[in-house]
Amino acid sequence: MRERLTIVIGYEDGAIFERQRACFQQLSEPLPIRGLRLDPGFSGGALNALLESLTTDYLLLLQTG
Repeated sequence: MRERLTIVIGYEDGAIFERQRACFQQLSEPLPIRGLRLDPGFSGGALNALLESLTTDYLLLLQTG
């Protein structure tokens, strides 16, 4: 079985964390074990290159803050 890598993109604060936790509980999934923080100017092309370089499955959660 392949490991699932969860990437969380956005800003971390209490409210976002609580919404994220509720979402994962609904899906019966564990909370993310890894996170990725992006600067506002981070390009979509660079993000795509990063995701394509991963060898594990990933679940992408888009967050705004």
